Amino acid sequence: QEEKVAEIRLNESAGLAITGGNMDMYKMLLKMFADQSEEKVTEMQKMLDDDDMENYVIKIHAMKGNARTVGLEPLADFAYELELAGKRNDKDFVLKNQPAFVEDLRKDVEEVRRYISA
Repeated sequence: QEEKVAEIRLNESAGLAITGGNMDMYKMLLKMFADQSEEKVTEMQKMLDDDDMENYVIKIHAMKGNARTVGLEPLADFAYELELAGKRNDKDFVLKNQPAFVEDLRKDVEEVRRYISA
């Protein structure tokens, strides 16, 4: 039976470029990203529950930037799609795709935690 290898989504070189090659600072940024992710998910869900698309767009925009900063480009790209949908008030797209975004985020956080502890 073949072992399934998870897709590596963390781009170390992109993240290190932000920190000028400082690995300790990069790992600190990764830890902050991972530690704050569930709180951000909860905040975004409350905004969606409250039909507060304006603040959802602000929050997903910040998530996009944070993901890109640490080198999680696929997650940043997904956040950008959600941001654009929110800006055009496409609630159906956001509500349909937010659960997949959260799932991707949680998988990426697991990968980040493994990377930090390696």
